[in-house]
Amino acid sequence: LRVGIVAPAQTLTSAWREVLPRLYLAALSALLVSIAIAWWLASTITRPIAEITRASEEIAGGNYDPVLSLPETTDEVGRLSKAFTTMAREVARSHRTMRDLLANVSHDLRTPLTSIGGFAGALVDGTASGPDAAREAGEGHRGRGAAADRQRLAAPPDRRHLRPDPRAPVR
Repeated sequence: LRVGIVAPAQTLTSAWREVLPRLYLAALSALLVSIAIAWWLASTITRPIAEITRASEEIAGGNYDPVLSLPETTDEVGRLSKAFTTMAREVARSHRTMRDLLANVSHDLRTPLTSIGGFAGALVDGTASGPDAAREAGEGHRGRGAAADRQRLAAPPDRRHLRPDPRAPVR
């Protein structure tokens, strides 16, 4: 079975000439609309990723508490945003803890080192000499250390490091 259309060649050519400008206009309109939709879709995906990239560069630069203004979505980009925010908060908390520990250790080491330096200076310049002076200096240092420990333990706890994060959710 064969089906064919029989028409004069002039009619088909003139029909195509009438329809072709409209087809070009429709194709151009569809192309422009698809470009606009693709641009919007790409920007909704890349904007949060660019924000996360900027925040990670801030963290690498030493700002461990970057401000993120990411939309709440449930897609992969939204989950990535939420995970990054949580990670940034934990890195900031860890950095604060490390900084506090180093400050406390350096403070606790400063007193004995100052005492040792003073005693070494006394030995060098002759102010302290002999085993009795050494024993006396050692006992005085131990007594000061014990008194400082008792004073520190009796004082109310320092709660400066327990400041709440203003961005943390209220529970």
